[in-house]
Amino acid sequence: MKQTARNYVTFRISKLHITAPYPTEDSWSKQGNPRNYQQGRSWSSFLRYAPRTLQTLVLNDNEPLQEVVKWPADLRSLTLGRSFDQPLQGGLPGTLQSLTLGDSFNQSLRGLSWPSSLQSLTLGNLYNQDLEGVSFPQTLTTLTFGDQFNRKLDAVCFPAGLKTLTFGRDFNRSLERAAFPDGLESMTFGRNFNHALPVILPSSLRSLKLGLEFNHSLDGVKIPRHLQSLTLGDGFKQSLACVLLQSSLQSLALGYHLPANLEKVLRMKSLQSLSFGVGFNQSLRNISLPDNLQTLVFGRTFNQTLRGVKLPPLKTLIFGHDFNQNMEGTSLPADLQSLTFGCLFNQSLENLKWPGGLKSLTLGKTFNRSLKKVCFPCGLQSLTFGAKFNQSLEKVMLPLGLQSLTFGHCFNQSLEAVRLPQNLLTLTFGASFQCSLEEVDLPESLKTLTLGESFNQSLSGVAVPPSLQALICTGGFFWVDGCVALPRSLTTVSCHGITVSTEGSNDSPTVPGLWRKRNEGRQGVKKKLPLQTLQCLIEYLNPQLEVLCVEKEVTDQQEVLRFLKATTLVGILPVPHPIVIRTYQASPYTAMWFTSYMWGVIFTRSQRMPLYDWKKIRLVKDSANQCRAMPCPVLGECGMLINPSS
Repeated sequence: MKQTARNYVTFRISKLHITAPYPTEDSWSKQGNPRNYQQGRSWSSFLRYAPRTLQTLVLNDNEPLQEVVKWPADLRSLTLGRSFDQPLQGGLPGTLQSLTLGDSFNQSLRGLSWPSSLQSLTLGNLYNQDLEGVSFPQTLTTLTFGDQFNRKLDAVCFPAGLKTLTFGRDFNRSLERAAFPDGLESMTFGRNFNHALPVILPSSLRSLKLGLEFNHSLDGVKIPRHLQSLTLGDGFKQSLACVLLQSSLQSLALGYHLPANLEKVLRMKSLQSLSFGVGFNQSLRNISLPDNLQTLVFGRTFNQTLRGVKLPPLKTLIFGHDFNQNMEGTSLPADLQSLTFGCLFNQSLENLKWPGGLKSLTLGKTFNRSLKKVCFPCGLQSLTFGAKFNQSLEKVMLPLGLQSLTFGHCFNQSLEAVRLPQNLLTLTFGASFQCSLEEVDLPESLKTLTLGESFNQSLSGVAVPPSLQALICTGGFFWVDGCVALPRSLTTVSCHGITVSTEGSNDSPTVPGLWRKRNEGRQGVKKKLPLQTLQCLIEYLNPQLEVLCVEKEVTDQQEVLRFLKATTLVGILPVPHPIVIRTYQASPYTAMWFTSYMWGVIFTRSQRMPLYDWKKIRLVKDSANQCRAMPCPVLGECGMLINPSS
């Protein structure tokens, strides 16, 4: 990517990720040796050739921004990577809307001239500078601090339009004198924050998330009347009895300890989402859940039966890591749409009464039970199996309306006798799947097919659905011999992280056959590629494009494309040796000579010395004007004559 981009990227690129090192003018030889091309050039010089359409740019180096002569005109998002730690004064492009500074950045922001349209600013983990005197742009709406930021906020002037404010892990300063803008809608504190909240929070606050160590009373805090989401950390042990929670609260996430007088909170009619903490493991028979609750999430340690529990009309139910209770006799809400089981769940589903409106079912990591007698709801649209599931689906009745089917890591069962739903849109196999798909009846509606890391079967005999749009191979699956005809609807082919988009092409794409192993396949294709021709072409084009883009200052991609289209191999490739140019023309005499020579080699190598002396054997011509060759006891009359003296 660096080699291609350095010369001149002529495509309509909207996102580019650049890593060091870069070539320098001194190290770039006149012959255009590609090996010397990736040595030490700064990305500041590289950006002179970047296309105007570039909108997102990631730079992983530590070079001054002041050296950048020209930024892309349409650049909107800039990320300065992990090693960047240079002052920002006078170096930022004016078109930026989002700026992300890497982990090493720890420079002062005072006196900085910000881009006029900047909306999002993210500071890296090592940033820990005083913000007094820093003038943030008034257009800023999102501000995120890294893990090590821990400075006072007393004299900080936040922009009036700020909507989202996030603090990192180490922030633990008093907020008594901090002046937050009234329009702030979201505040998130990190792990170590454990100071009392200000009595008056921003009136527009809608989301408040407290960290792991926070354990201060909320009694005297005036909760904003528009607050919709409140998250308490695992260390919170205070009572909520005297806390005036507004009727607008819709989402509540509890920590490890249940707060005292929880019943008061659960009686709130506006509460729609409730998440229990890691330590919650109590029976729900004595807990009255809110009537309007739609989402219920259990923590890691919850492992209580739900028999006899009347659940509210939930739409989403998520169990934690340890849940492993038999679901037989459990009354699930009729309106339930999404059901997720945790890692340790491995119970039979045969007698489970499914809700009629269930659309999504996710089974945990250890689930590995037979599904032959399971009657799934007809309206189920998404079915996801965990890592250890490896049961046959031969006699399983999958829902007719199923649209997404995902198998886990260990699944490696044949689907030849399985009737897949005709409305299936997405089919995903795990890392261990190696079964052939030749006899599998893939639904015609299938749009996305994902094959796992171990898949090594050919697709030459597979009936690929005509509506397939994406074919993804996450492992060592490649194509080299044969030819697989793919439908015209296919827009994306991804193999081992390399994605090729065919969108916009009117031709039916054809993909060469299977490459079974990564290393062996790569070496096989490498031998077939005309590498010498490609190298000659690159060595010729590099200096030509250098002159075109630098000296002639050509920035229009259409001109570069016209130059490339006009380039031919005439005069570029080395002249072959004259003997290579000559072609072999067969004749009866040469054919007879080669035949005699071949049988002679076979004859001599099949004898045991000292019956014959190899040096005394000669080839003669068998014609009517000469004596016939002596019959060979092994080869017969084949044109061989053995000297009687031997």
